Parts: sequence; C-alpha cells; structure tokens
Amino acid sequence: MQFRIHSLRLRTPFLVGSVGFLWAPLGNLRCASFIQYRRQSVCATASASSNEWRKIEQNESSPRTKSQDTTVDLSKPGYTVQDSRPLVRRVVEEYGDTSSLTSPEGFSPHVAFSRWMTLKDPIEKETFLKEVQERLPLQSVYTMIVQHLANLSDPAAELESSTTDLFQEILLAAKGFTKDDLSEWARILSKDGGDQMLEEFFASPAKKPLFILTRIIRQDILKVRNIRMVLAHVWDEILKSQLHLEDNEHGDISILPNSSEVEQAPNINRDGQHDMHLLKIISLLLYHARKIYAAAMPSIACMVEPYMHLLLASRSCHPQKLDEYTHKRLSQELNTVLRLLALPASVEPLKSMNHNWNAQKVLLELGEKFNPPLTIDERSYRAVTQVLAASKKSVRESKVATLRTRSWPPWRVQQDGIDAQSSPEDDLTRVMLAISRRNASGFSGSHPADGVLQIIGGQDEDATPTIHTRKLVKARYRKDGTFKETTVAGQWAARVEATRDVQEAWGAFSEYKRQGGKPNLQMYMAMFVKLNYEEARIARKSKYGGVPGDGKEVLAPLDDNFSSSYKSHLRPPSLDNLYEEMMVAGIRPSGRCLTFLIEHASSVGQGLRFLRDSKVIHRHTAAYLAGEAHNVPPAKAIRRVPHLVMSAFIKLLCRFTPCAVPVSGSRKEAHRKNFWIKEFMQKSFKFDPLPHALRLLKESYTTFRPAWYSFFRALAKPNIVLVPPFAGQPKNDVLAWKVLKAALGDFHSRGLELDPHGFLIVCQGFEKAFRASGESEEDQEEFSNFYLTIKEEFTKLSETTDGSHNLPKLLHSISGPHIHGYIRVLAMAEDFPEIFSVLRWMVENHEELNDIADQAQNGRRLIRRVLVAIRTFLADDDLALKACKLVGSVESWDGWPSDDEVEFYIHGPSQSDEQAEDYVHGSLQNSNYAN
Repeated sequence: MQFRIHSLRLRTPFLVGSVGFLWAPLGNLRCASFIQYRRQSVCATASASSNEWRKIEQNESSPRTKSQDTTVDLSKPGYTVQDSRPLVRRVVEEYGDTSSLTSPEGFSPHVAFSRWMTLKDPIEKETFLKEVQERLPLQSVYTMIVQHLANLSDPAAELESSTTDLFQEILLAAKGFTKDDLSEWARILSKDGGDQMLEEFFASPAKKPLFILTRIIRQDILKVRNIRMVLAHVWDEILKSQLHLEDNEHGDISILPNSSEVEQAPNINRDGQHDMHLLKIISLLLYHARKIYAAAMPSIACMVEPYMHLLLASRSCHPQKLDEYTHKRLSQELNTVLRLLALPASVEPLKSMNHNWNAQKVLLELGEKFNPPLTIDERSYRAVTQVLAASKKSVRESKVATLRTRSWPPWRVQQDGIDAQSSPEDDLTRVMLAISRRNASGFSGSHPADGVLQIIGGQDEDATPTIHTRKLVKARYRKDGTFKETTVAGQWAARVEATRDVQEAWGAFSEYKRQGGKPNLQMYMAMFVKLNYEEARIARKSKYGGVPGDGKEVLAPLDDNFSSSYKSHLRPPSLDNLYEEMMVAGIRPSGRCLTFLIEHASSVGQGLRFLRDSKVIHRHTAAYLAGEAHNVPPAKAIRRVPHLVMSAFIKLLCRFTPCAVPVSGSRKEAHRKNFWIKEFMQKSFKFDPLPHALRLLKESYTTFRPAWYSFFRALAKPNIVLVPPFAGQPKNDVLAWKVLKAALGDFHSRGLELDPHGFLIVCQGFEKAFRASGESEEDQEEFSNFYLTIKEEFTKLSETTDGSHNLPKLLHSISGPHIHGYIRVLAMAEDFPEIFSVLRWMVENHEELNDIADQAQNGRRLIRRVLVAIRTFLADDDLALKACKLVGSVESWDGWPSDDEVEFYIHGPSQSDEQAEDYVHGSLQNSNYAN
C-alpha cells in the first residue's frame, strides 16, 4: 500500500512596522527619539502591517505555493516494523517539519479539525468527515486526531489498517509523540466544554503540546480556577522551562541577563511549539480574562517579555542590539497586545479597568528595556487613552471636577490663592495629557474616536471645558485598517454625555440639530440615558453625592432664576416622545441602545415594543418572548437570540415580578391582604413574568451570568409574590427560597460558578427566607443543609494562592458588601467560630482587600461596616477579645469598632447590601454589554 505525502514550501513574510514613541507610564509622559525610525517611512506601511498581523492573530495560513507530491512505499524492504527508524529519518530529512504539510487541494487539516470541534450533531460530524477525509493528508496530527475522535463517537466504525497504524506511529515518532499520546488527546477533546477538557488535559499523563492547549482554550472557559491553571502551566512548563526565569521576593517574574544569549537559546519550535502558538495563547487568555478573570490581565501582559526573548533567541539577537527587522517585529507585537488590553471586561467593565491599566503599564515599561526602545503606533496611543478614559478618576481629577461653575461652559472657579496660582495645565486630566503627548509625537488624531476621547476627557475641540466623564470608548476598524465611523455625530453624542444635567444634555442635542445635523443612534442613545437617570433622580429620596462624571447619575437642573416660558423651552421631551422621533427618522434601536431601552423600559409591553421595532429577531421568536405559547419557535431560534438582548429582556421580566406592597394603611391591619392582592392584580400580565424568565433561561442555554443573577435577585427581593394566596405570608418567602435553590442547581448544571456578586444575592435570599421560616423540623433541616452549601461557596470564593506568576493572591475580587452579606448569614446561624475565621482570613489578606476597596469610592467605608457587623454579632466574649486584637493589628482599619458605631449599625438608617453594592459600582454597572 502506498501513502502520498504532500509537502509545501511555506512563505512567511512578516510585514511589520511601528510608528510613534514609547509611552512613559504613571503620568510622566515623555517622548523617545524617533527621528531615526521616522525617516524609514514606517507611517506609510502601518495600516498594511496591522492588517497582516491580524491575519496571523486569526491563525490564518500564509500564502501557499503549489504542493509537490512524493510517494513513500511502505512495502519496500527495510521499512518493516522492526526497522522503522530509516523511514523516520527519511521523512524528517526530506520533508523537514511535517507539521506544515497540507493536501494538494490546499485544504488545511487545522481548519477541518476546528470545524469538527464546532459540530455537535453526530450526523453532521459523520457527513463532514465523509466529505473531507479524502482531502486530508494522513501525515497531519490534526487528521489523526479527527480520525480518533470519529472512532470514539462511533465505536462501530471501521478501525484503521495496521499499515495506517504503522504510518501514524512513524510520523508521530518524528514529532516526538506516540500513539498513546494521540489517543489521550482524542479522549480529552471529546469531553463536553472547555472546563472538562482542561481538567482532563492537566490530569492526563500524556504529553501536553502547545497546539492541543491552544485548541482547548478556544472553547468557552467558565471557571476562574481553570484559567488560573492554564496561566500557571504557560509560566511553569513553557516559559520558565525554555528561558532562565526566576520569581523575585515580590512574586514577580524576572528574566536573568544571560537568558537570550545564543548558546543558551531554546528550541522554540520543539514539539510544534511555534512562537505563533504562544502569541495566540496570549490573545486567547486575554479573551477569557475579559470574560471571567480580569485580575489576570497583568500576569498575561508579563508573558510578552519572555515571549520576546524567545524570538530574540531564535534570531540570535541581543535585546540591547536590535536590528531594524527585529525592532519592527517586536514593536508590532507590543502594539498588538496593547490594543487587546484596551478591550473592556464583559461584566462590570469600568470597575475592572484598573486591571487593564496595570497590564498596559507592564508593556509600556517593557519597551524601554530594549535598545533602541520599542515604539508604539497611533492606534496603541489611542488604546492607552481609551483605558485612561474609562479608569477611576484620580484624587486631583475628582477635585477639579467639583470646582466648576454650574453655568455652561463649566469654567474653573478659583477658591483660594493656591487655585489662583495654578496654571491651566494643572487642570488637565490624564486623558488630555495622553492626547497631548500623542499630538506631540506627530500623529494627527484623525479618527473620530480621538474627538470623543478629548470631549469626555474634559475639553472640547475649541478648548472650552466639558465635564470629565468616565466612558468606554471603542475605536472600531475595518479589516483593511480604515475607520468604521466617518461622521461627527459620535462626537456630538460625547458632548451630550459630558454634561451634568438633562438640560445641558438637551442643549447639546438641540444645537446639533440647529446646525442642520441629523442625530444618529449614538446621539439618541446618549439622550435616552440622560432622560432615564433624570427620572431616577426625581424618584430618588436621597441626594446623589458623587462627583459629576463619575457615573451616569445626573444633577438637578439649575433653573431657579428662569421664567416658566424659558424653562419649558429648555425642558427636553419625554423618553417616549424622543423614541417616536427616532423611529420617524428611520432609525431602529440596536446594539447597546436596544439593550439599554429594554432593561429600563417602563413596562414589559414597552420593552416588547422596543424588541419588535429592532427587527433583531424573527417575529415568531418575538411573539414567543411575549408569552404567546402557540408561537413556539424552534429551539435553535431561541438560542440564536443575542445573549445581551436575552439578558436585558430577562432583567425586564424580573423587574416587574409582582410584589406584595400595601396601597394604604399599616401592614398590621386585619384587611391588609386585600390591599396587597389589589396591588398584585394591578401589575398582572398575560403571563407570569418570573416563570417565563426561568423558561427563557433554560431554553436559551445561556451562560451569561448577569441573566441568571437578574432572576436570583428577583427571588431575593422582599415581598415578592409567587403564589397570590400566600401574598404577605412567610410561606411566600420560603417558597421563593426553594425556587432560588432549584434555579441555582440549573445554574451549576450549565457549568457556571458563582462570583462574589452572585454569592451576595444568594446570601440575601437565604437571609430573607430564614427570617420567614417557622420552627418546624423540616424547615430547620432544609436551611441547615443549604447553610453548609453557602459555607462551601464562600470557601471557593475566598481561595488564596501564593501570589506567584504576577497573579493576585485572591482568586476572586471580594469586597465589603460580599463579606458583610456572608457575616449576616453566619450570625443568623449563630456560627460564631466561622465569623472569627472570616475575620482572621480578612486580616491575612488585608492588603488585597484594601486594594480591591480602593477601586470604589466608598470601598474602605464598606470594609469598616463589615468590622462593625462582626463586633455586633460576635456574642462570644473570648472570641470578641481575640477579634479585637486581630483588628488592631491592621493599622488601616482604625481599630475595633466603638459602641456608637454598633448602635448606629443596629438602629441607624439601614442600607441593604444590594444598595451598598450598587453605590460601589454606581450606575456604571449598566455597561455590562461592553464586549
């Protein structure tokens, strides 16, 4: 039998280039010398270089030449099983690295393998295999894995011939693998979901090549612990094993000076571990970090340095003596990762932006370690500015924001002599400093996003001041590197956002129309947000105490001295009227605007109207979401609904879950139930919102945690009505807890795990139900069992590590509200030793907890509230004395709480954990649709 081996001469040019200067992090921006590289006309090739690099990132193959066929006859003497080594040498010597071989038709085994992994239906897999098996080269490892996967999925399939087995063994041996390794890889890749694959991958004794790991982490990873295992594997087994790396006393990774010398250069292509695989792994790890583990971004950014040293070693190049080609390539890869680090996290993106900035600082400092220093291009300057625009304001920036007149433009008010001596440059935000440095580097700032960044950074194009506003700004590009946005309406949308009240916002919106402009979806979206939060301000009982621009909250309009006619002139339209104007203009809601409108709709009916007007989903699917049971679409149609849209609709349903609220009188009145039922009937729908939301959660198979948390939060709300006859009775709260417990089981069955926010909601639901439970043994036993479950969840959340690999010691970012919710559950269970254990854990990790608290405006105050709760609930005198000593050992906590603090905690104005956490995040958490 003859087997045909197809060889291919790969052409791999790296069209790389770099423009600009090295960014000086930490606010001290300074230019590097760029005259030498400016003369190389790199600017003219920057766009093409970025386009070419994106192809490499997408794992596309380089242009191929026509393949050549060579026949190997395994039946010839000397090529028997006992004498296979000559053939191994012949394969390697004649065809080199066989990982690059493809079929004569140009069909990539890697593409076939990736396609196979995406198919779920066994029939589709069988059909696909029949179509491609004649085109796949037998010598490819990917082909062998597909064959093994096919045999695993269909045990009755015909086994390969012994000759084929021999041929596979020979080719695998040439790559350093065995048939056992191949079988193990097939078994691992046959598991359901990326988490199971990773667990099997690390538990397997088989070799762990980089291309298998790359294939696995292309799947969705839902558990933070598994991402951390991948990070540790890349550091320990790939980077540290190939370079001379060591952990310093701070737990950071450092490279020894001689690690890039030629005589010690590692074989970076060993076992197929090509440098492109490592760069792709860095890109994929950043993707997963944005989804579930934003704190890992600095660690992933630190991987770039050893990766660059691997490239230098492969080219026999010293980091202090870079040639032109190597300098361009390293600069290009630095710029690639810098731009990836500008992408926000999927959940709570603004809160996580501190991790983006810390990761970018790692790369900005890295560029200075080479000679000549690596340069960053215009898009990377923009990426750094985007991160600064979304980051928490510094103390100086917050102070400047409060020293503005209430008139427009908001000029600076000088309050004392020190203010009078300050220069205008002292009031510039970090965003404006970044833009100034970019302009000084010779870049034009022609992208529309540059104007948006300047406006929300505190200064309009005519140098008049605006309100410095935290905002996620995306600079979108086409595949050819050109800009997607070509109009100035996006800049006017920024002018609407960079205001303090709804009248200032409407003034900017009206001015654009007065100049003859036609508002686009961005402008309408910005105005919808202002109108929505103006309604929230009117309904709010307490005064908003944040700094203007920190959140989406608005201040009260300053119109005390205006006449009634002028007030009516300044008054904006209602949200409904503005929406009608948008529809008349032919603009349909979509994207972030659609999800915002659905989430904040004034009724379920209005939210359904927004959904139907958008035309995002089929009308039959929309009818099913509206509760029309006779319009049942195919299961795939429900799963095709964008997960952000589905999450927004589920949140809307949960907002309007009926609650038992008396319309008048006291709850102690004998006839209060009639009032509650009346209120319930006023809020009734054609369908019950909560069961419908649960049905959509199950049928959509969503793994987007905010959608599940909306359902959990609805069940944890006080006075929720599940069964109308039980309205106002403790049975209703106990029933809500049972539904929450069952939904939590469905949540875990999707492979999801609770993060701190979800854990807090579960604690709130448990506390509500525990208060309502009776003294029956059945209730006590049930709550006792689930109390142990809550303790197990906190044990997983509070897991710590040694802090190596530049990773935080805490697996999750736990803050004050999360610990406080758990302390209240422990107090209700009278588990005082566990309360003391939690305090001891807090003391051991106080530095990490303080760092997390500093990311919120009132984070330290909420940590203090935890300590007050511990003193309030810790009834054991001996434990209280030990706890007092523990708290006193942490200087930043200001000692053991006083009696006045305890008194205020018990009898003072109460604030629920959910309200406290909402205040921590501000309304910025509504930007969950960042990714």
